[in-house]
Amino acid sequence: MTRRILPLFLAATIAATGAASGTREVEAVVTEFNSAVAANDHKRLVALFTARGTYEGWPAAEGVRQADAKRLPWDERMPLRISIRKMTFPRPDNAIVNATQSDSSPLGDTRTWTCVFVLVREGSNWKISSYVESAPVRTFP
Repeated sequence: MTRRILPLFLAATIAATGAASGTREVEAVVTEFNSAVAANDHKRLVALFTARGTYEGWPAAEGVRQADAKRLPWDERMPLRISIRKMTFPRPDNAIVNATQSDSSPLGDTRTWTCVFVLVREGSNWKISSYVESAPVRTFP
């Protein structure tokens, strides 16, 4: 009986350890994405995508270039925040992240939008394969 249970236990332990490690790495990519968007750093943003990655249905470089800037140099809005609501690993080398991005103005109005990242592991790195977001919802105090 022990011979049957031990391999299952070891496999479950290894899978859990890999998912935890993948979780931290995927969170780091999503955080870097948010930082690059906040800085309007297109090169940094595109570098997070796979070679065939898409941003809002466009090839990443094109989609990033065409996207409206979320932050402008004179913008008085508070820094962008991102909150991961759910992360799943359908396979060890794939992750799907549902997140919410938001910011607010000094007057108290808030913009919030949801976004979905599909990430793949390329070698030892996680890269964004696809990114889509909803239209911002604006709330006022």
